[in-house]
Amino acid sequence: MSPSVSSTVLSEIRMAVRKEVAMALREHSSSTGSDSALGSHDLGALSPTKSAKLSVRFSDRGQTRTIPRRPAGVRRAGSISESSSHGVLFDDEGQPTALCNQLYEALARHLSAELPPKGGLVMTPAKMAIFYERYFVDPEPVPGIAALFRADHDAALEGLEKLYEVLGCDYHLVRDPASKSSKPRLPALTPAGYSEFMTIGLLAFPDEEFRRLQRATIDIPILTSPVASPGDVGQLPSELIRSLFPAR
Repeated sequence: MSPSVSSTVLSEIRMAVRKEVAMALREHSSSTGSDSALGSHDLGALSPTKSAKLSVRFSDRGQTRTIPRRPAGVRRAGSISESSSHGVLFDDEGQPTALCNQLYEALARHLSAELPPKGGLVMTPAKMAIFYERYFVDPEPVPGIAALFRADHDAALEGLEKLYEVLGCDYHLVRDPASKSSKPRLPALTPAGYSEFMTIGLLAFPDEEFRRLQRATIDIPILTSPVASPGDVGQLPSELIRSLFPAR
């Protein structure tokens, strides 16, 4: 009979895998040229099985585990006491808090409703492409990322779906709005999936993704509007400052 794994251990596994994926994204960016885009041929290096084996080992008794030390680059730029008046988005271990998820989910709900085609509850590839084009940073940490979401042939969509699965981002397959009769084929991120996707990017490229998020929240008034969320996770910050996010 296989030993059970506690929720705490599973959480640690997921944390370690996410850190390794973030590091892989960073390594991918540093090794590609300016005209490169993250494509389906790169996804084998980010397989969940490979990441899990690198991060965690269980003994035959199902108790011993080895989880790597967190990368030194993923640390808070400021202390919790320093940023408490603004709302704590990342803890002292560099992990996103429920408030951080609330911020990204609120952004996702606004974007999915307002970006063309307007209406909807999920972030389709077209909406993700518009988001990255509208709130670009220079230089882009992953060159050609908007083009990744613009490609609409079957192989590209399957690659995008696999990427979401590898990263553990919640998504649904939806119909192409330009062809109502087609079967669902577009992988679209839920607000929670969008939060996971953006958080992984921020852990990999904190400076660039902070600037992207800052631009978006200046343009979109989610910080000054009441945001409904389940549970009491605290107050969103009134403005985004760099010390609220992980340092390099």
